[in-house]
Parts: sequence; C-alpha cells; structure tokens
Amino acid sequence: MRALGGAGFAVSDVVVGREGSGLAWLAGGAAAPDTVRLNPLSRFPEGSAAELYYEVYGLGRGAPYHTVVRLEREGHRSLFGAIRGLFGGGRAAVLLEFDAAAEGRVTRVHRAVALRDVAKGTYRLTVVITDLASGVSATQTRRFQVVAR
Repeated sequence: MRALGGAGFAVSDVVVGREGSGLAWLAGGAAAPDTVRLNPLSRFPEGSAAELYYEVYGLGRGAPYHTVVRLEREGHRSLFGAIRGLFGGGRAAVLLEFDAAAEGRVTRVHRAVALRDVAKGTYRLTVVITDLASGVSATQTRRFQVVAR
C-alpha cells in the first residue's frame, strides 16, 4: 500500500457504513468536516443501502480517475452471474462504474450502493480506482453481511 498524504496516487481504505447505525465519524478536520457513516458490525438489513466513503490522494485538481464498484456474494457467482450466464456472459456484477475529476490532493468520495434486491448472505465489495493519466490502479475490498430486517 502506498503512503497516504497526496505526494503520489493512493487510495484510503473504504469505509462501508449505514445510515441509521447511530455512529458517524467526522473526517476532514475542523476546516472542512465531512460526516462518514459507520457500521462496525458490518451487517445491513435487507433493502437498506451501504454508504461508501474513501479518499483519493495525489491527483491534481481536475485530474480524471475511474472507479469500478463490484458486489459479489461469497461462495456464489456474482449477483447477476446466473442471469448473465444464461445469455453467454459470466463477468462479475458491476454495480457502479464512473469517471470523476479529482478535487485536489485529497478527494473525499461518498457513494451509496442500494441493497434492495440483495438476498441475505455474506458479500464482498470491491472498489477499484484508476488514475487515468498513469494507468495505476488501487483496489480495496470489504466484506459484510445482509441480514433479515
């Protein structure tokens, strides 16, 4: 893992939080506070949303980066793999894929992943961020459970 701080391209760990968990972290310091939802038990009720937070370091203001977010059930093929398999595909489900511009040396990112059609079970969330100028990628993975409401 590369050092965080803005000297070179790097990505923080991904925090997977939940609205209503009752726990939050104020990131970013007093000058620019940013509320990050937490979920220390890593358990999400069916139909809820996983609130993602991560920081991208070392890119100049306006520099493009690309993000891919995948959600796969542990011990199974991807969420849409069975359906895709019927039609000749077999890749992992891509829930989110987008390009964005860096805000500066530190870019704070919030994204929500709706779990409304996700069955109970243990899941692996993978986030891959790529600096489009250099082609360098950073991957972060988190595991969590979806449980009955």
